[in-house]
Amino acid sequence: MNRCLMSGFSEVFRWLSKSNLLTAMLLIWPSFAEVARNRDWNDSVGWLDASDERRGSKSDVRPELDKLGFQEDEIELLESLYRKKELFNLKSYPKVRKIFADRFARQHQPDLEAAWDSEYPQLLEWMNTHSDLKEEFYTAISPSDDQIQSALQVFQALKQKYPDQMAQYGNLAIAVAVTWDRRDNVFQVTHLAQQCKAVPIGSPVGPLENFAFIVDNPKVMQGRGEWLPWEFLCHIVNHETPLQEREWALQRFLPVRAMFGKCYSDVPYDMPMLESQGQVTKMDGHEYTLPNLLALGGVCAQQADFAARVGKSLAVPAAYVSGESANQGRHAWVMWVEVKNVNKSSIVFSLESHGRYNYDKYYVGKLKDPQSGKEITDRQLELRLHNIGTNPIAKRHVDRLVELFPYFAEKHQLTLREKFDYWQQLQRLCVGHEAVWREMSKMAGNPEVKKTQKNELKKLVNDLFRTFSNYPDFTWEIFDSLVYSEESPAERSKLYERLVLMYTKVERPDLACEARLKVAQLQVVDGKKIEAVQGLSETIYAFPDEGRYVPKMLDQVELICNEIEDSDVHLLAFYDRFLPRIPPFRGTAPNKFCVSMYERAITLFRKHNLTDAANRYEGALQTILKGKPR
Repeated sequence: MNRCLMSGFSEVFRWLSKSNLLTAMLLIWPSFAEVARNRDWNDSVGWLDASDERRGSKSDVRPELDKLGFQEDEIELLESLYRKKELFNLKSYPKVRKIFADRFARQHQPDLEAAWDSEYPQLLEWMNTHSDLKEEFYTAISPSDDQIQSALQVFQALKQKYPDQMAQYGNLAIAVAVTWDRRDNVFQVTHLAQQCKAVPIGSPVGPLENFAFIVDNPKVMQGRGEWLPWEFLCHIVNHETPLQEREWALQRFLPVRAMFGKCYSDVPYDMPMLESQGQVTKMDGHEYTLPNLLALGGVCAQQADFAARVGKSLAVPAAYVSGESANQGRHAWVMWVEVKNVNKSSIVFSLESHGRYNYDKYYVGKLKDPQSGKEITDRQLELRLHNIGTNPIAKRHVDRLVELFPYFAEKHQLTLREKFDYWQQLQRLCVGHEAVWREMSKMAGNPEVKKTQKNELKKLVNDLFRTFSNYPDFTWEIFDSLVYSEESPAERSKLYERLVLMYTKVERPDLACEARLKVAQLQVVDGKKIEAVQGLSETIYAFPDEGRYVPKMLDQVELICNEIEDSDVHLLAFYDRFLPRIPPFRGTAPNKFCVSMYERAITLFRKHNLTDAANRYEGALQTILKGKPR
């Protein structure tokens, strides 16, 4: 569009020499006004300021209003909150939540009527009487993740069977409804029973029993079913363990509920099952029950399953997690929310795991999200639970305001500065909100933001180090775009050095190695090749057995050394220091990663005619290959 307009301007100005100025300006003005109405162009050149002159009319934003699905009075209320600067106040959450809940009711009225059938009028009346529960439930349902009619039917069934408990246990009811709308979302154990040749459980329970078990044991649940956020409770009610086994778990493990996850190690490890690759198992022919697992055992998968379902039976949000080690071996462990205290207004908790053996470097695991059924990482879950547990209202309010941003940006023709300010206010409400940080990191790459918000961006980077010090995985996703505003390779390198230190401090060699590779790349661009090699070397020395990342860093060390004088000497000195740091054995068997590193060094030494060094390490390798005496 702009190219065509500029071409038109050129034609007019050529004509200008043959005509009068006034006539020319009359011809130019319509095109000029069209450019001024182009929002993207306005933003890029700062054409309009924050005055009322740039505010769009209602007709300008009707398409955006239609996308939102809100009514005029609802839009007027949102506009009032925005103008009075009350929108970003948590006191406005009930008003905003009601707007979204009412929208859900309008858009999904056919689902409500179909799901509740003849009970629709009575149940709707009850919901209107318990408006807080209704609004929280409607806004908890995700049209993209949930089967809406099924979730509504589960809620209806709970209301029919437990009419007197629903209001008190509203969070629990929501969790059951959005989890059990798809049975596939619920953790299944049939494949784990088959893995150890056991007989699958015969009486799996459903949504009603999960609700009842919490409600019927109020003394031992200590208010968890009432006061834990529904997002936490989803990780309690997403299993089919028979009630008899749950009662057994309560009797056996309730006295040791604090840090209960250690019961993972109480399940005997079935070495014959491991060595025979599942052909010989101690559970063969036995029922796959919690008591039998504790008595007979299994491999890590059964240990993790046992601990996770014991935790859920104790009303502890818990998850079965699996992942890959530094040596590409598969493993499973348990993760849980250690609830230290919970009441109506606060939660004191920590996020824990057991069976995540440090020596095998299980940094990131995977699990199924109970609501969506999608695979997520345990690190994502940790951050989500941290955000919701710190302040549930703030997290949910920011979720709504994230969705409202396109409307306000369009309606008020927000400048880049005002857009950035919008996201900053959301960050203050929920400091670790992923969607907010993603958007702000994208904006950091905008040239206009880099120019006008330089101090704010520096503060944002510092905030990132504080906010995610204990949840570092998300930082790697957004860091590169966030620090794009820093144009100096040397200064950007310093920021990545800080990242390396943060990752090292929280014992995340995987992320530390990734960050170190980025630092080396920036240092090479800046002409600091020696410093790049030194940094890579120190990180390798710090994590010599990190089999997934050391080879990548070695590739860079050798590549950079090709451009450094006397690189042979430097490489020999490096390997002389590095190789002895790698554990040569796993148990009594040779460490495969160690063997591969010796072979790599020997090949490199022979290539550079360092025969003595090659022979020396060849002899050491042969000793390792013989294995460690028992």
